Amino acid sequence: MPGLGIVAFESYEDGNGEIYVMNADGTDSVRLTENDAHDWGPAWSPDGSRIVFTRGADTGPETEVYVMAADGSDPVNITNRPGEDRTPAWLPVAPDPAAAAPPR
Repeated sequence: MPGLGIVAFESYEDGNGEIYVMNADGTDSVRLTENDAHDWGPAWSPDGSRIVFTRGADTGPETEVYVMAADGSDPVNITNRPGEDRTPAWLPVAPDPAAAAPPR
């Protein structure tokens, strides 16, 4: 978590990718996801309250982007469409929405 010394990471400890958090010194590892799907690529929200990540289907090539609370609760599929949606990242909040728009 930004500024608090907590790291989000993926681990294959149980045979498939799951999202974990731990202290920056390597102590107190906690699993946040536990399912048959492959979860990877966690990224903290700028305020540290949420984590965005990619979840692969347990069958087939489908991948989706999920957001969950920093404690692993309330995972929500925010893409929910066919195909591969992956590698999410947070952008800092811009005071003017036009400032966050990509150049044309």
